[in-house]
Amino acid sequence: MIQQDYILRLTQQVAQVLAKMMGKNWVDVMPEIEVVYKDWIPIDRATIIGLPPEQIIPLLVEEKDLELPYLEALAELLYFEGMRLHEANNTNDSHDRLQKAYYLFQHLNQVQATFSFDRQSKLQSIQSILGI
Repeated sequence: MIQQDYILRLTQQVAQVLAKMMGKNWVDVMPEIEVVYKDWIPIDRATIIGLPPEQIIPLLVEEKDLELPYLEALAELLYFEGMRLHEANNTNDSHDRLQKAYYLFQHLNQVQATFSFDRQSKLQSIQSILGI
């Protein structure tokens, strides 16, 4: 129970940081994203960024056995980063982050018992940007 409470607080803190970063310049936001990865995600950002999108689920779920709240927090970070990169016309990097977020959101849809309208909306946004 204590671990669940910790993870719930962690997810809420990530959401608060993302909300705070909205509307900021991409250059100003990047250091904050680095801090979130460093402090709250148990896998370093370089590993996540260097990973091909189709390998994100095997690494995080099968190899690292990350719990769902970490996957959800990471999906949100990748989605946020991908959307900001898309707004900055950085197509290659934005598509990479959005594909990874897409895989994570799809995985969460399959394994979580609750339906999320927010997640569905994000999946639709990703699909329209990536053309899938």
